[in-house]
Amino acid sequence: MIIKTDFDPKEIEEFKSLKISEKYIIGDSPKIVQKLIDEKIVIHKLLCSEKYFKTFKKSELVKIVYIQTLLKLKEITGFNLHHGVMALAEHPKLKSLEELKPPYLILNGLTSPENIGTIIRTASAFNINSIIIDKNTVSPYIRRAIRVSMGNIFFVNIHKTNNLLSTLKILKSKNIEILSAANEHNSLNIHSENFHKNSAVIIGSEGHGIDRDILLASDKVIKIPILEKVAHINASCAASVFLSKLSFDSNLLNI
Repeated sequence: MIIKTDFDPKEIEEFKSLKISEKYIIGDSPKIVQKLIDEKIVIHKLLCSEKYFKTFKKSELVKIVYIQTLLKLKEITGFNLHHGVMALAEHPKLKSLEELKPPYLILNGLTSPENIGTIIRTASAFNINSIIIDKNTVSPYIRRAIRVSMGNIFFVNIHKTNNLLSTLKILKSKNIEILSAANEHNSLNIHSENFHKNSAVIIGSEGHGIDRDILLASDKVIKIPILEKVAHINASCAASVFLSKLSFDSNLLNI
């Protein structure tokens, strides 16, 4: 581990960028840094305050540590680093569909990093670790999504598909039941259904829900009964209800 207290700000330019990188991710809290280390993900650069570094447990996974005062860190990055640390780490590898195991969570066109992060944290909590995102869903590895997931993104497997319909056909060929969460006319009541492990739950976008062709390809369209005047609940809230039921019905937590 190399430690630097005097360095050129150009050495940490990556921390200023809000662009999504296919090579690196950025995490910005002590919990996230620790989860990166726990999952043996290489941290190429660690930018931190003197106070944080005093509590930091050294790891061979961290290559270079840049140390400055909180005031200087804000000046360099343009961010308020309340927790006193940011990490530039290797981007975890996306998984092939074959590497995932049921049950599955499928995200169709979600664009809010906050919703993505919350949903992934929820999925991890309920021991649902196979997540499929389509090409219109925001990357779960952007900084805000990682932060909201509390680093639990590192404990799940992510597969990205450029053709969700084709992916659904593959899952169906493996006897996976496709369940779409949608408050549609004639949709089934979630409380009258029994979920099983060989299932894939689809959560649709915040704006218009699940794509029509995906709904038509589903085995079941299931709703959460709510007041008619409300119409729909937030995507991450709906995911929590569906994933809780899937986990309980399938005894994924062994309780």
